Amino acid sequence: MEKPRLVDQNRSAQADRLLAFVRGHAEVFARQGTLVAGWREYRGRRLGPYYRLAYREAGRQRSLYVGRSQGLIGLVRRLLERLQRPFRQSRLLGDLKVRARAALRGHKAVLRRHLAQWGIHLKGFEFRGLRRFAALYRAAIHAVPRLAARQALPGPHPPPPR
Repeated sequence: MEKPRLVDQNRSAQADRLLAFVRGHAEVFARQGTLVAGWREYRGRRLGPYYRLAYREAGRQRSLYVGRSQGLIGLVRRLLERLQRPFRQSRLLGDLKVRARAALRGHKAVLRRHLAQWGIHLKGFEFRGLRRFAALYRAAIHAVPRLAARQALPGPHPPPPR
């Protein structure tokens, strides 16, 4: 008959060694490492999942057997998540910066096209050509009678007389 207390002590010691290894190699597991589920077949039956901690060391894939214990799997998963959180957040922030800059470039291109129609252009954070635009606008307003100027403006207009 098996002695359950001895087996539990062995599992506990194995779990302690595994967690100590991960903590001892925190610089490796801060950027990589994942729990991988695997199954095996025995006499036509599928057994598992059996978990292993997969990572790379010096370009070679390595793995540590974790087992089937849901408690130990949860501990390793939480430890990996805590170690990898800063790296994942900085990576996400970098991706968001790239997307924001691309969106800004697109919106500035649209703005440039609209401003070019009026002879205005952007130079850094300045709008250039505003004086010329203002002079053209004033000349156009003075050259056209008031009623014609109002009808030329965009917006709702009264219906034409019949």
